[in-house]
Amino acid sequence: MKFYITALACLGLSLLAAMTPAEVHRKLQTAYNNLSSYQATVSQSNRYRNLSHTIDYSGRIYYSPGRMLMHFTSPQIQRLQIESGNITLYDAQSNTIMRSRMRPEFARMNPIELLQEYWGKSTVRVASENRSFANVELTVSGDPIIRSISARVNRISGLVDRLSYTDASGNSVSYTFSDIRTNASIPASVWRYSYPADAQEISP
Repeated sequence: MKFYITALACLGLSLLAAMTPAEVHRKLQTAYNNLSSYQATVSQSNRYRNLSHTIDYSGRIYYSPGRMLMHFTSPQIQRLQIESGNITLYDAQSNTIMRSRMRPEFARMNPIELLQEYWGKSTVRVASENRSFANVELTVSGDPIIRSISARVNRISGLVDRLSYTDASGNSVSYTFSDIRTNASIPASVWRYSYPADAQEISP
């Protein structure tokens, strides 16, 4: 009987500890709203539904308000830099550079701001959780770009270490972040890059 009562008490405590979507959101806001910088190792997987094909990349991500850089080194160098509304994409395999202005609807679709951007536009549920993480799922309605988002949020820090979204065409992009550092100085050299002199500039 004593064991039965203890088990029920533990179950009750675990239920009380379950996080609501609002509590997860507060953790996210605390972690991300006042970021002066963010840097991490990142793996990105792009899955194209119609092609039944997946492309995987790995590298580093750097972010500060108004600018972001994703510098992939595998399977080849690819560099996506966003700064003051301008996008520069360099692909080493094709040795091409594309520069353009960012469309307003994509302004906060980077993986650091995406979850917060769509939280208030979605139906949110905590799909599962344990002592360390809460897994949330966002169902987006009436958006021309995003259909759904899922993320794994650290229950203590509020930082996301896994994020994925599915677009309106059924294609999906997934990110895994590790070695995350927030509000630490990013060397100025990170934002500079010497593109090959023979790289071809193409129009979007």
